Amino acid sequence: RGLSQAGDLVAPRWCLRSATLASRFQDCAEAAERELEHAGRQFLEARHDHRETVRLIALSEAAQRRRAHYEQKVLRLRTVVHEARGRLGSTALDPEGAGASATLTRRSYSGLRTMQADLKMGRLCRNEEKLTRIAGRQEAAKATASQALERSLG
Repeated sequence: RGLSQAGDLVAPRWCLRSATLASRFQDCAEAAERELEHAGRQFLEARHDHRETVRLIALSEAAQRRRAHYEQKVLRLRTVVHEARGRLGSTALDPEGAGASATLTRRSYSGLRTMQADLKMGRLCRNEEKLTRIAGRQEAAKATASQALERSLG
């Protein structure tokens, strides 16, 4: 009898076994591919979370630098305002003390000093309000960054 293929030399049960093995190898390869895709998605999510955490930490640090800048600025302005108020006459802050007996040049010079002190106090007030808002934003940014870092490390 003539052999047409090399498989004709193998018993039929070995053909069945090899087909079963091939099928199982295919199933394992497909399962490994699914697990690899899942791991790849998890890696991309972790990478995105890490980038977001770094961005939030950078924003928090920038807010801290801005807050420190305004704290120093307000401290300097408080000193300037204190000195300006010290240079004012005793009647400058008294609404009833603006006497009519003062000469025009004296009133003009005193009025100029009072206006300058008022400008400095206004600048101080605005910067204190800015500092309050900046401090709130900085604390919120720090809390958000801390939460993101805990999630990233956890």
